[in-house]
Amino acid sequence: MTYRASRRDVMALLGGSPVVAACGAAATTKPAAVKRAVNVEFLHADGPPQKEKLERVVDAFKARNPGSQVNMVYTPWGEFETKIVSLHTAGTPPDFHQIDDDAVPFFAMRDLLLPVDPVLKDNAISKGEYHKMV
Repeated sequence: MTYRASRRDVMALLGGSPVVAACGAAATTKPAAVKRAVNVEFLHADGPPQKEKLERVVDAFKARNPGSQVNMVYTPWGEFETKIVSLHTAGTPPDFHQIDDDAVPFFAMRDLLLPVDPVLKDNAISKGEYHKMV
């Protein structure tokens, strides 16, 4: 049996890996194991070689979490911000999506970002495991 994960669950489940993936260091973080299977949608705009790094993170997560699925949805960079805003406006945002640091102001002005500190604390995830820019 599967359930739809919340954004908070996604951060906990993937151990912050997509955050690192967005910064280009996806292969260095070990995804967390979960107690039940989940279905997660992850919107990204990376083509090769970053796409392959993201796929390795997803593969590692699925190996540690049998029955879980991560639907990686690729959107070209030229359409990415518009798609994310449209999905949020429609009330159907992906569970998780990638953004680069230069896009943070764009999403912050639209109130589309959530602080990750509570999720990290609740799940005993150390900031020290990630690049200092994350």
